[in-house]
Amino acid sequence: MRRGALRAHGVHGDRVLQAHDDDLQRHLSPDTRGVEGGKGLALFPERGEVPGGDRADLRAVRVRPAQPWRAGSGGADEGDPGRQPPRLSRLRAGAGHRPPALARRWPVSLAQSLAAAALQAAALLALAPLLRSAIKKMKAAFQSRQGPPLLQGYYDLAKLLRKEPVRSETASWVFVAGPRVYFATAVAATTLVPVLFAGAPLEQAGGILVFVGLLALGRFALATASLDTGSPFGGMGSSREMTVAALAEPALMLGLFAVALWGGSLNLGDLVRATISRGISGHPSELLAAAALFIVLIAEAGRVPVDNPATHLELTMIHEAMVLEYAGPDLALVEWASALKELLFMTVLANLFLPLGLAVSVSPIAVGLAVALYAGKVFLLAVAVTVVEATNAKLRFFRVPELMAVSLGLGFLALALRFL
Repeated sequence: MRRGALRAHGVHGDRVLQAHDDDLQRHLSPDTRGVEGGKGLALFPERGEVPGGDRADLRAVRVRPAQPWRAGSGGADEGDPGRQPPRLSRLRAGAGHRPPALARRWPVSLAQSLAAAALQAAALLALAPLLRSAIKKMKAAFQSRQGPPLLQGYYDLAKLLRKEPVRSETASWVFVAGPRVYFATAVAATTLVPVLFAGAPLEQAGGILVFVGLLALGRFALATASLDTGSPFGGMGSSREMTVAALAEPALMLGLFAVALWGGSLNLGDLVRATISRGISGHPSELLAAAALFIVLIAEAGRVPVDNPATHLELTMIHEAMVLEYAGPDLALVEWASALKELLFMTVLANLFLPLGLAVSVSPIAVGLAVALYAGKVFLLAVAVTVVEATNAKLRFFRVPELMAVSLGLGFLALALRFL
């Protein structure tokens, strides 16, 4: 077959594979039947447009080759030795469904992924104590107090790391391993969350389920370690912590699943890129999911009204009761990991529902804009947490499940609205 009207074109002038004229003439409509000077069948008119009524005919054509050809010869016509080779590239599997440039994961190589994961984890570890100090400073300002300096979190960690660890004589290796597992799982979770770029460094390793599972593993390790010494306060704290977690984790999963239904993936990086591609819609399910995750943030960070991290009353403690037996470097790991978890939840909440400024390239301008907007979003969430903490009293423990039930209900509604 040839394009009779476009013989001057370098590609359209080639003969792809000659077919029997009887077969082609029989399948085409009368308007397209014709031979131009014996050079072949003219499928296109002189103005170079395809007649709309003949497209169905062309799709239904089943023709035989005029001369035999061999598949192993690359499609060359054995009967025409002077024929030019085809200028079309070989098709590859999935070439017609290539994702857009925004959906390509960055970085692509394993070495780049590991390097980016290490840099991101180090950056979040460095920022986590600053976030805790900033919240304390803003809370003090709400209460007309001066508050600690912004670098107080770093001073406290440095002081604890210099001290000698003090452990109970009845403590086993479980007590020693608890803070380390708790810290390691929090650091591992940082590699699954998009922070500055529209993709996480190790997002191929897992998505929502792995992220929630890592945090649950760290909580389980710390609760088990607090039971190891047989302290009554440790047992009370671990019992309360697991009670709150039993309600917070389903709410967290429901909120994330509501977003996953819209994005069509369980990968946090894919969900962020899907939100960037479609834009911020303001759908009611997104607002409900964001509200549910904000309540989960309050509970996971141990903030008022769920818990009070600054209390010294053992009977009202939840998280602090689990770590009463720790001191020195062990306590530093627990406090550092807790601050990192709070920053992680803020990052997920900010970038999942408001992914403004996330970089899709490594240019200095894009990265600088991403850093500035990320700092602004985290600061706004820190202000919101401070306002909630400064304007509310701590709930009695038996009323905490009511608050978590609200978060769970919001997650259910967000998930249900996705099907409406």
